[in-house]
Amino acid sequence: MTTKGSIFNCRKGVSFRLPLTDDLPSRLTCRLVVHARIGAAETAGWWSTNHEARLMISGSTSIPLSQIERIDVIRSDKTVLTTLTNTTR
Repeated sequence: MTTKGSIFNCRKGVSFRLPLTDDLPSRLTCRLVVHARIGAAETAGWWSTNHEARLMISGSTSIPLSQIERIDVIRSDKTVLTTLTNTTR
């Protein structure tokens, strides 16, 4: 899976817009999980792949951008599909 998206600072955290560009199997539920440098994690969004193969995922987190260690796209079976870090975003 490849993704290249936008991350925006907000008053109380960060908003995301991530296009997922590879075909995913249908009937999959995925989550966008944001990991903070201090070890905390927040689910910033979730979606189902029951629709079109190319999706634009939006989400938000209260974790400040400067404190984000990584962002994972995770399937419902906890398989990590892709990870965004400071060098990949």
